[in-house]
Amino acid sequence: MEERKGSKSAGGLWKLLLLCACAVAMCLVLSACGGGEANSVESSSSQPVNPAEKFIGDWQVAAAQSQGITMVGDFSQLIGGSSNMQITINADNTGSMSYNDESFNLTWEQNGDNAIKITPETTTQEIQQVDLTYNAEYEALEMNLEDAGTAGTILFSRSGAIEGLKAISTANATDITSEADLVGTWKLSSVNMMGVSMYGDADTLAEAMAPSSESIDTTLAIEEGGTASLMGTSATWEAGSDGAAISISGVAIPVQKLDDRLVMDMGGLFGLYGVDIVMVFSK
Repeated sequence: MEERKGSKSAGGLWKLLLLCACAVAMCLVLSACGGGEANSVESSSSQPVNPAEKFIGDWQVAAAQSQGITMVGDFSQLIGGSSNMQITINADNTGSMSYNDESFNLTWEQNGDNAIKITPETTTQEIQQVDLTYNAEYEALEMNLEDAGTAGTILFSRSGAIEGLKAISTANATDITSEADLVGTWKLSSVNMMGVSMYGDADTLAEAMAPSSESIDTTLAIEEGGTASLMGTSATWEAGSDGAAISISGVAIPVQKLDDRLVMDMGGLFGLYGVDIVMVFSK
């Protein structure tokens, strides 16, 4: 993009598009159950008399974790197919698993107080034995996978959601009409892209976005007088009765408030590339 007079290069901001590649790579964790090695880490939380009881029931995929980033939401847009994954664990050491509209039976055995080992009964999928570990904090099952250098964890819950890990939505965001709610230094804390919300600290998100050792500025600095800097790119801002917006290269980006965070719908900048991105900044 041509550099405008009196502004920094917009290269730092456009690097946000690299999140596409990052997110797709992390979403491969979801498809890695096609043949990876599984690991488990046991918890020391208190258990029922029969340790297996907490595993019995129906479980739905709720989140994925990789590279220090937790992802929740609808993964179908990023992985190019169904993201509906379910596991059923029966008390008689049988069960079933479904993924991408395919299902198969399984058997399972206890593997310590906080883990079970499941064995798929199928010849059509290259799925090995996998450990499921109970996570007491989230009341979820963890499937830890390693495949072709990609490591990550899939979290399953009974409801398909995990408390405290919700997909980012602007539905409850409110308009900003006062500069007092804008001015300050903010750090990128989460990103929603194509239906998937990614949570992590600013350094982790920056590391995921940057190729090799190249660094990315994850700061949103809003100064009094209408000037700002978004991820290293010079910008202007305004706030009034109709809400607030930050303008970059002539494109106005709406800014709203969600609790104590700032929410920016980047569709005006990245819509041309077919990428739907919402950025969330925290102080």
